[in-house]
Amino acid sequence: LLGVESDQQRQARVQEEKDEKVRREKLDNERLRMQLAKIEADNKEAEARTTAASRAQSPQLFQSSQSVTDFAPVANRAVVYIWRKEMLPNPGGVSLSFNGTYAAKLKSGQYIRAELYEGVYNILGDVREMSVGAGVRRNDSISINVKAGQVYYIHLIGHINVNTWPEFRIQSDAEGRKAVKKSKLISQLFTN
Repeated sequence: LLGVESDQQRQARVQEEKDEKVRREKLDNERLRMQLAKIEADNKEAEARTTAASRAQSPQLFQSSQSVTDFAPVANRAVVYIWRKEMLPNPGGVSLSFNGTYAAKLKSGQYIRAELYEGVYNILGDVREMSVGAGVRRNDSISINVKAGQVYYIHLIGHINVNTWPEFRIQSDAEGRKAVKKSKLISQLFTN
């Protein structure tokens, strides 16, 4: 009776095959569940990085109607004041951008107040020469790591001689407040 399988042996073999198949399916399902969990975790991490990068690249600039004499910090954002001193003759405006996003054109005697999410910002001041060499682009930039709840004061100096170019300088609270009080708030950001 060699090679002949009894009904009982055949049923046992079929049951073992079914059990093996179920075991493999459970293992495959567990592997798939783990892969899916890893993909979801990777997606959440990528979304968090994208959100942070998006905030850094496209800063949220919130123009405030807050009184110029109230230099209070904002709990969940940094406040940045940038101003230009009143000068005669007025050499025109300096285009400001934050991480490549245009914010405003700052003229003599004006300031902006921007509320920014915490992070590093590259602020660019760009001006076309007003005299000899007109059309040649001149600029200066400053990189600043802002913290929520802090207030920063940046003086944008417009040098006037044969050529015109901007220069940024971080100022103390006292110097910044005094200068901003003498300047006029730009009412709208992100307009050319």
